[in-house]
Amino acid sequence: MLPIARNTILLLFICQTLFGQIHKIFSDKPKLYSIFGNSVSIENNYLITTSKEPFYSPYHLSYLRAFLFKYENNSWIQKDTLQGAIYNQSFNDLGLSYMSFSGKTAFFRKLDLGAQISRMKLMIYDISNDKFELIDSITSEKNLRGRIVLIASSKKWLFLRTHEISSNIMIDYFYKRDDNTWTLSDSFEYNNYRNYTGLFRTQMDENFIATAHIQKSGSKYKPHLLIYKFTDGNWKVYSDTRGAGGSSIAYTDDMKYIAVAWNDSINVYKYQDGSFYKHQVLHADSYLHTTIFAPSIVISNGYLYAGYYDYVYHGNHGEVYQYVLENDQWKLKRKIKPVFPDTTFMHYGESLSISNDRLAIGADYDYTYGSNRGAVYIYDTPSRTNIIDTICQGEDYYFKDTIIQTSGIFTDTLLSYIGLDSIVTLDLTVIPQSQIYIDTVICDGDSIILGDSVISESGYYEFYYNQIHNCESFIKANVELESIEVQDSIFPDFGCNSGQITLNINGNSPPYSFSWENSEKHKDLYYLESGTYRLTISSHSNCDYEYEFKVPLKDPRYIIPNAFFPEGNEEINKTFRIYLSDTTNVKILST
Repeated sequence: MLPIARNTILLLFICQTLFGQIHKIFSDKPKLYSIFGNSVSIENNYLITTSKEPFYSPYHLSYLRAFLFKYENNSWIQKDTLQGAIYNQSFNDLGLSYMSFSGKTAFFRKLDLGAQISRMKLMIYDISNDKFELIDSITSEKNLRGRIVLIASSKKWLFLRTHEISSNIMIDYFYKRDDNTWTLSDSFEYNNYRNYTGLFRTQMDENFIATAHIQKSGSKYKPHLLIYKFTDGNWKVYSDTRGAGGSSIAYTDDMKYIAVAWNDSINVYKYQDGSFYKHQVLHADSYLHTTIFAPSIVISNGYLYAGYYDYVYHGNHGEVYQYVLENDQWKLKRKIKPVFPDTTFMHYGESLSISNDRLAIGADYDYTYGSNRGAVYIYDTPSRTNIIDTICQGEDYYFKDTIIQTSGIFTDTLLSYIGLDSIVTLDLTVIPQSQIYIDTVICDGDSIILGDSVISESGYYEFYYNQIHNCESFIKANVELESIEVQDSIFPDFGCNSGQITLNINGNSPPYSFSWENSEKHKDLYYLESGTYRLTISSHSNCDYEYEFKVPLKDPRYIIPNAFFPEGNEEINKTFRIYLSDTTNVKILST
């Protein structure tokens, strides 16, 4: 039988520093937990870590727990505990190292009590409701073969590596997430291969995963650094580098550098000409050299973090090294150590996880108050901050104890007490005071808006107004009001298309163009029948004016001929001119 679950009692210490805090989670009950903090994973405001107690049985099982914490009110609050059994070859094979956590989803390897090694399965939990809720599992019924030896995940993908001991076959599985189910997408099978011994932690995103394995060739075993890439809708082998392998793998976002923990050092590989080549080897200080383990490494925001501890001579004391990439070389920036009293930091750096501005460090043999049951340290690290800001010309911007009055990019580095940098990058734009000159014409009857003023008359105007970002600008405007006067003379139609429209135009923006409704383009119209005629006059300033004219129809009172037939000869017409002082009601009949 498995032990009965005990009440969980975890303590939290908080150490305030100048630019951040250190939180420490541990227990003061030695019998409750062992190897607490062996595997730790942090994402945003959630943290999952594990503990293990030996439970001796014919199956070499250990009693395991996973703990869910949430950051609330400046403290890490325990929300839930997950309990279960897992197959281990020995007490040192830390079972729940086989876990992954991404996108509020946690993955754990598990074996039911009494089951065989081939019956191992993966349990998938959602933590959105601040507790472990089982949403799916991957078992042999879902084409999973062998013992799970490596787990990695991203928000969209799950990677599993299994090993069939009897046939010495290694299989890499890629499962795609669809809501809360995972469907097998791709798999790769390797004969005479097995997972690299001790590889528990690796890195995966939506495009890459880096792994290590060992190939058996005759009586020899050859390590490989194997990288997959998602391309053209499938996962494919991107690179296979011989002679490389380790217990922990991390890479930069651009996959240019890969760091691999190898015994007492970290080998950094660089991608060049289609392959990865060993580029650099990183070591801890000489006083820890020869018995060092580097079990966990992470890369984030241009920094590489590596956990080191001496396994023999120095009481398993640990340190976390921070490296920065400068001129194509990873250089030691500083060492990150806790500042809590009454603590021996055993296995400090056993596991690392970073999310945004928080770094979680597991110390599974941390010795506090006479108990070496482990602890987790969470550093609220000052993060990199990018500031984009704007000021107006003549204003001051205070940054890094400096007054800035010009546009540019400025950087400030704040060193915190815990040994982590806060890098602030300022992208400042200075908007100059603009002077706008306007010379314009407005049409008769129209107006324009300049700043906060409505202008409808001719004149010279000067005023200030606030443009974007409330920066002041100065406007000078010369405004001319266009004027036009149209005088018309209309002659009526007496029933024989005798109507006329003649115009006299006076204005300050000639020349003018004319467009009559009947398609005529002349200023004056003749031989018009009675009716309404519409005209559009366009000025040189592109102002349009519309007018309407009516030609009346009138009947004449008198009809006077201007020709007669002399001597009775109809073919000979004699014409004459008629002079009248008023022809308003007279129609002259011409022949």
